[in-house]
Amino acid sequence: MQLDIPRFFKECHLKILPVLVILAGLAFVVKDYAQLNSWLKLVLNALLYCVVFVIVAYVAVFNKEEKQLVKSIIKHNIF
Repeated sequence: MQLDIPRFFKECHLKILPVLVILAGLAFVVKDYAQLNSWLKLVLNALLYCVVFVIVAYVAVFNKEEKQLVKSIIKHNIF
């Protein structure tokens, strides 16, 4: 079995790096405006961040096979 480690690193890690940098920057900007003075606000902000991350990752990072897998899982569980 031949493993292409540089290709794996490029496809998995380098592809998601811009998304992580953009979302980290967005989180730093939002933290100045969002007053997380309760557990509820903290949890809601964390959930919002997760939802945004999943959407951005789906659009910018997932390949066609991964998108098809997500669609089939959602379709199977909804219908």
